[in-house]
Amino acid sequence: MPRVYRSSCPGSVSPARTRREFLKKSSNGFGLVALAGLMGNRSYAGFVETTGQQHHVPRAKHVIFLFMDGGPSHVDTFDYKPALAKHDGREIGDFGRVSLSGNPKRVWLGSPWNFAQRGQSGLWVSDLLPYLSELADEICVVRSMVGRSALHGQQNYLLHTGREIGQAPSLGSWISYGLGTENENLPGYVILNNDWIPNGGLENFSSAFLPASHGATQLRARGAPVDNIVPAEGLSTQRHKLDLLRTQDRDFATAGDPGGLIESAIQNYESAFRLQTSI
Repeated sequence: MPRVYRSSCPGSVSPARTRREFLKKSSNGFGLVALAGLMGNRSYAGFVETTGQQHHVPRAKHVIFLFMDGGPSHVDTFDYKPALAKHDGREIGDFGRVSLSGNPKRVWLGSPWNFAQRGQSGLWVSDLLPYLSELADEICVVRSMVGRSALHGQQNYLLHTGREIGQAPSLGSWISYGLGTENENLPGYVILNNDWIPNGGLENFSSAFLPASHGATQLRARGAPVDNIVPAEGLSTQRHKLDLLRTQDRDFATAGDPGGLIESAIQNYESAFRLQTSI
């Protein structure tokens, strides 16, 4: 049977036959690569806001996450558990073995505060928060996140990374990676932790398999806000050192940089330099 020739796919480009033709056809591609690099740190929220390419235009450009370890219990604030009052003072029994809570001789403890439904939404809020209860219709309470263990470190990982074992990007890293930053000279993800480290350590705030530039930068309320924020040498000397480090790192990277660790280190050095010069 005669061979049937199919037409090229829409938008296809015929192969280049000469070097000049190759450069001519690929020029737009090179330009787009450069544009991607220039636009890489732009805020996607701002881009979508101007182009309207998504169904819902994001209104938030900043996220403040208050992780108040050691704060009031959820069953004393927003998580109404009427059965606790029923079992108040009784031993937890076999439930202690199932939930890893320890001694089954421990007893249930009901909340000493009364709960009531507040606002038009009917959100349950205890009497412990009389002023906050007036803002019930402005609050979103997530009740679907439940841990399987009573170990604080594992549950911190679950909250910040979505995994009880950690080893995944934190919420702040994902936001930094997804939204970008409007100022490349300043970190997009910062922590005001005052030298306090929660159970599980700094892995709660790490970038994991995302580029290290999306990890958290710790800022302190007391003393020096950031380590080595004041340059020990002049900016020109620092610039020469960074250039030397970049050259050495890239020479070393030619042997292989499977996880992009060397490139991430270079970006972190550059980010630290820009942060110093900005402040």
